[in-house]
Amino acid sequence: MASMSHRTFADVEALFTTLGASPTPAVVWYGPGGERTELSGRVLENWVAKTANLLVEELDAAPGSTIALRAPAHWRSLAMGLAAVRTGLVQLPRTDGAREAEAVPAQVWVGFEAEGAQARTAQTRLLLARGALAASYDGASPLDADAVDYAAAVRSFADSYDPFDPLDPELPLEPGEAGLSLGAWLDRAQEAGQGGVVLGAVADREADPGLLADWAGLLADGGTLVLLDPRLGQQQRERALAQEGADHSGR
Repeated sequence: MASMSHRTFADVEALFTTLGASPTPAVVWYGPGGERTELSGRVLENWVAKTANLLVEELDAAPGSTIALRAPAHWRSLAMGLAAVRTGLVQLPRTDGAREAEAVPAQVWVGFEAEGAQARTAQTRLLLARGALAASYDGASPLDADAVDYAAAVRSFADSYDPFDPLDPELPLEPGEAGLSLGAWLDRAQEAGQGGVVLGAVADREADPGLLADWAGLLADGGTLVLLDPRLGQQQRERALAQEGADHSGR
């Protein structure tokens, strides 16, 4: 994304402070059955803060802990992904089915359904609800006893997040030498500001740290992200993007 404003953030907390000060729409989620949910920058930042507190206080996550985010982009998984960055977690990449059992076990696994070897081997499974305003897990599979119901659990946590210590810019957010560090993530977010652009995206894949940086920079610069459930038909997608005045579509 081309930079339009070159907004500068001293650290990751400065980005979230900027996002939280915005009363304008930040994220609009369109789901099947006519679901539409709109979150201002302030409300999105509250959910990110609540999620960060859940990760740290309930799941004992710390900078360098690993997370497997296996939920296609939804307003809840967006909050989860941004909270993972805010708390300095390392996001493990998706592996193909043949190698999944050999993948490094995640300390926290996140998804809408607990499926696959990575979910079974994770230290903690955190299950999200698909319904836009669901107050508890609504997946097709039963919630097993040792899984955490995100929608039910997160509400009890504080709306503000205060890290114990500033995060090291060299902290990796992805494994491997080529993975983004926190400092590189912040640089990418700063370059992604587009001065109020409305971006439409079909939510058919997980948001990796690079995509999260693009979206975070857009949102902190006053932009709006329109997330479209992949189950929507083409006409529904086009209608939603037209209704929101989306300037263009992203991945």
